Amino acid sequence: MLKSFSAGKCRIKLPSALAVLMHVILILLTGIFSSQDIIAQITPYFRVYDMQSGLPSNSINDITEDEYGMIWIATWKGVARFDGKTFTVFQHDESKDETKASSLTNDMARSLACIPGGIWIGTDAGLDFFRFADCRFYHCRYIDDKGEKKPIDTRVNRLLYTGVTFFAVTSSGKLLRLSEPGISAVGSNGEPNDDMEAEPLFVQVKQPKGRAYTDLTLFSNG
Repeated sequence: MLKSFSAGKCRIKLPSALAVLMHVILILLTGIFSSQDIIAQITPYFRVYDMQSGLPSNSINDITEDEYGMIWIATWKGVARFDGKTFTVFQHDESKDETKASSLTNDMARSLACIPGGIWIGTDAGLDFFRFADCRFYHCRYIDDKGEKKPIDTRVNRLLYTGVTFFAVTSSGKLLRLSEPGISAVGSNGEPNDDMEAEPLFVQVKQPKGRAYTDLTLFSNG
């Protein structure tokens, strides 16, 4: 309903108070719903991945991303590689002939570190290198303080790649350094680097007498 009044020669029609109020409410409601739509579009959410999604275990120790955008996950029952849709699981396989194929040294994967061409995997039974070029696991050895080559057969809790060289810390208190800084898993032509040893070799970093290197991460002794 419109009401009017005269002001000289002008006759002005004004809406009733109820009509004005309804119009204001309509504008406010339109703004609220529009804001909710915008918020719904930009609000992030988390999707849960578990064993039903393809993970070998729901217990996760480490996670990293490689140069191709693949996500690698260290679990209590092997390593999983996620391509955005599906999981590929890598586990220890007693039946495989190590001269033709390879597998993880142990399913309890503790730590991960990516370098160009591959990924280092620390387990409860040693250190492995998975080379992307041939999809093969290489088991690592080290030279001890007496100059003897020995397998890395204890738990590797922590890995560190500096961009130049690579370090590993074992549960027995040893700090190991890759003996060939800048080692590449692939050659300049993209083919596997044949100069790379079948078992990547580390050297034990000399430690002060009576001391041992350790990883202070919570539950590192678990």
